Amino acid sequence: MNTLMKSRHDQVRNVFRDIFEGWMPTGWVEERFNSGFNPLKDIIGFSPVVSDETETNVYYYLDMPGVRQQNLTVSLTDNTIRVQAERTGRIQSKIDTQFTVPSYVRLDTLTAELVDGILSISFERVKPVENRKSEPRRIEVKTSTTQSR
Repeated sequence: MNTLMKSRHDQVRNVFRDIFEGWMPTGWVEERFNSGFNPLKDIIGFSPVVSDETETNVYYYLDMPGVRQQNLTVSLTDNTIRVQAERTGRIQSKIDTQFTVPSYVRLDTLTAELVDGILSISFERVKPVENRKSEPRRIEVKTSTTQSR
């Protein structure tokens, strides 16, 4: 789990601690979270988009447990990314989400990779440009066995 995702996970843990304190036995929330419970993933099926930035790149991460490459579509229209996925098997669920990328990324450098159930989308950074438009296009999602960045 990257640092930003861990930070979000800790924030959710604190919210659960605040909600259940006094209602559940002492340590109940900690036991759930330490055993791998992730309410965003376990209840909804997918975690929301998490972003990270470096001086040269912008990254987006989506937790996609049980999703196979053939059931995943990533597309880009103007500065909006759309991710559609379907998880089949014992637990079935669908996701269809969109998010806007900032004006300081190069749209033509988009890459997407699905590794160990995490979809990583990245762009190179550039100076901001106004009124950018792009033709709608489908993005190839690559897979590999080890996490790379």
